[in-house]
Amino acid sequence: MYVFLEPAVYLSDSLDSNYMLGAGNSIGLLSQWTKNWRSQNEAKQLHYFLGQDNNLSQFTAKAAYTLNEVSALKLCFVRSREFKQSWNEINFQFQLFF
Repeated sequence: MYVFLEPAVYLSDSLDSNYMLGAGNSIGLLSQWTKNWRSQNEAKQLHYFLGQDNNLSQFTAKAAYTLNEVSALKLCFVRSREFKQSWNEINFQFQLFF
């Protein structure tokens, strides 16, 4: 289990004030289920209090399966809410180490 306090700076011409400055926290859990299976779950909350007002809420769930010494399969799901919009991301990866 882990907990992080995070500063956040966002600079962009697309923002009303061209910047956002804030802070927040992340809490997560890393688990090794078997020799080959592991997972990570994390929740993050950031509040931007200088510049453009905004909040970020995010939940991430990751699972990984090691096939052998040089390859692995990974699945990641992310649910985010920022700028009054919500979205989901899902990705599947095959990793090959050499």
